[in-house]
Amino acid sequence: MTSKNLFFKLLRERAKQSLWLIALSILTAFFAFPVASAVLTGYTLDTDRISSMAEMSEGMLTVEASRKMAQAEAAEIFYHQIDPAGPLLILLLTAGAVICGLAGFSYLFSRKKTDFYHSIPVRREMIFTVSYVSGILYAAVPYLAGLLTAAVLVQVKIMPYTLDWGRILASFGQGMAFYILSYSTAVAAAMLTGHLAVSVLGTLVFFFWGPAILLLIRAYCGYYFQSFYYLEGVMENIAPEFASPLLFQIASSGERIGIRAAAALAAGLVIGGVSLFLYKKRPSETAGRAMVFKASRPVIKMALMLSSALGASLFFCEVGGAKAWGIFGLICGIIISDCVIEVIYHFDFRRALAGKRSAAAGAVLSVFVFCLFRFDLAGFDTYLPDASEIESVGFECHNLYSGLRKDRATVTITERRNGEISTYSSYPEEREVLAQMTISDPETVKAILGIAQGGISEIKNSKKPVQTPELTVNGAEGEPERVMGRVVIQYHLKNGRTATRNYYMDLSKVWEEAELIYASRDFKEESYPVMQLKADEIAGANFEVFGIYSHVEAEREKIAELLTVYQEEFYGLTLDEQTEEVPLGFIQFKTLEMQEIIDEIREKNGDYTWFNDFAYYPVYPEFEKTVAVLREVGVEMADRLTPDRVERIVVRDREYTDEQYSENAGAVTYVEEGMSLHRTGEETYLEITSKERMGEILKASGSYGNSDLWESDTRFGIEIYLAPENQENSHFFREGTEVLYFDFVKGKIPQFVAQIFEQQKENPSEIDFPSFTG
Repeated sequence: MTSKNLFFKLLRERAKQSLWLIALSILTAFFAFPVASAVLTGYTLDTDRISSMAEMSEGMLTVEASRKMAQAEAAEIFYHQIDPAGPLLILLLTAGAVICGLAGFSYLFSRKKTDFYHSIPVRREMIFTVSYVSGILYAAVPYLAGLLTAAVLVQVKIMPYTLDWGRILASFGQGMAFYILSYSTAVAAAMLTGHLAVSVLGTLVFFFWGPAILLLIRAYCGYYFQSFYYLEGVMENIAPEFASPLLFQIASSGERIGIRAAAALAAGLVIGGVSLFLYKKRPSETAGRAMVFKASRPVIKMALMLSSALGASLFFCEVGGAKAWGIFGLICGIIISDCVIEVIYHFDFRRALAGKRSAAAGAVLSVFVFCLFRFDLAGFDTYLPDASEIESVGFECHNLYSGLRKDRATVTITERRNGEISTYSSYPEEREVLAQMTISDPETVKAILGIAQGGISEIKNSKKPVQTPELTVNGAEGEPERVMGRVVIQYHLKNGRTATRNYYMDLSKVWEEAELIYASRDFKEESYPVMQLKADEIAGANFEVFGIYSHVEAEREKIAELLTVYQEEFYGLTLDEQTEEVPLGFIQFKTLEMQEIIDEIREKNGDYTWFNDFAYYPVYPEFEKTVAVLREVGVEMADRLTPDRVERIVVRDREYTDEQYSENAGAVTYVEEGMSLHRTGEETYLEITSKERMGEILKASGSYGNSDLWESDTRFGIEIYLAPENQENSHFFREGTEVLYFDFVKGKIPQFVAQIFEQQKENPSEIDFPSFTG
């Protein structure tokens, strides 16, 4: 009982000495909650605003309906205002925690005050507990009072709606949990230091050093390791947000805020316990010194030297544009940070070079970590597991399949306050898909390891990594064409570990391995979602050609047959066929789940065209069975676009212009039967009406549609103007469809096109149209 009375007596005495802090907390809570809520609610429920909402709805909303919507909006605004992970409370709680934490123990920074407190016949544990609890109460009481006052004010304004009081009280508890974490961190900084300015710097170190060093590690991995993909193992689970009270609170929004708040409370209490231990060990005579414990000085110094040296090194690498600048930055970072830290430790510029042993240790640590990355001492870029160590593999290469993430999209429906719905699609992370892939066929795994070996060899042979991947790059004269691409390989090892490597490399050197991988049944099943579908999961099918989407009108039995033959023929598709052939169109098999979502969106007059953005797969001319079934159910494909259905074709030289074709361009024209070459300034285009010539163009070109895997020639753009007389009988004619945009297949530009454009460049005044030879 005596101990309890003493605690409250000391608590009252502390309050008398901290009136300014209490007043500041009350004033802050008053403006942050009741005043702010009154302003926001007043604006939201303004009569003129509500009337304006009703008028703008053009009769869809009455004034009363608009008022109810505004009341619901006011409640949501209030919930956002009191969200502990919102910007307002993040700022107030963090700032308040630091101020209360350092102010509550500020007597430790004065020798006289420290001697006075420690001369009182009260145990140190009691003194610490009183100061610690006081700092929490100074924030908690005004916070709760202001929050409840604001809630009552909002509740009165939005009647008959009722606020969720459980949510309001939960937000208070969560906010205090995050406050205690930041508060305990500031208290720990005060326990380690003997000067107010140094304690402020110490708090900043505790708040930001952890995230900074983690971000530096990631930056170094990305800068020096050419095959780096993302941090794995232990480092994967240590996100920057877990190394800082502030970032932890910022990243705690949404459904996980309850768990995060509990973790923050637990961590805060643990740090508070450590602070109590330090307080008991803290010598009274250290008041006024920079650092209280001698043992902590070299540790903190080495940590700060490491981050400073690595940061300076990376900074000079980026600014100087060369990795050699990294050494200069490293040296500067080591020397400057050492001097600054020693000056702070001793409050004396003349002691800038003191602490030579700790400086040497910090320099050695910094140089070692730098060399670890700079010279890849751990062999990160040369890592290649043995096939016997691999359980399965995840593999992604855009050149083989560009829809690994896109074709796994999900469409989400959200309902707005006015009853309308909005839809949006989201894609899984690439590494999530790789983690789900289990390619285990021995021959396929061997081929993937062969590609990885090629990527490693390219890294060894190159002084500078390829920063921007391109699909193709022309080789020097007489050399084969390079096929540059990005490859991501994730090894799922038998020991439970995962290792991922990312390569930008010339795939032409490992094309044989790429062909083996693409021919693998295992690869296609793990990569293409369509290959895992079952007939009883399918609700229907859609078909796209030239950007025109249509429903495949067929019974479910016929759709099931279509899926079966498509999967059978897709297994036999080779990489060369995929990259050299232009698809006849693209097919989408709608699952029952997709159809259910589409029906819901259609019922609510929403936009279901998001489903046209993914899960369309190419149908090649070699897919004879698939093509036969599609023709049987009346689907028109790209091969139905014949010269008879085309009025004219315009081939535009993109080296000169990308402007739209204009018939009245006032061009200088060279005319031959069925062809005319137009030149206006720097713009050059060839117009063709000859059926034979147009047939050559159609055979050598195609539309990208839902695929970007076949290689096109980027010099020429092709505009195909459709014949109006065929509109009623052609699937290609939809509302507003008058022109199709094609590209030539790489290496298949008709000879007469190349010849004409070369002649006009060499001798613009005289064009010799070649005769038709097809």
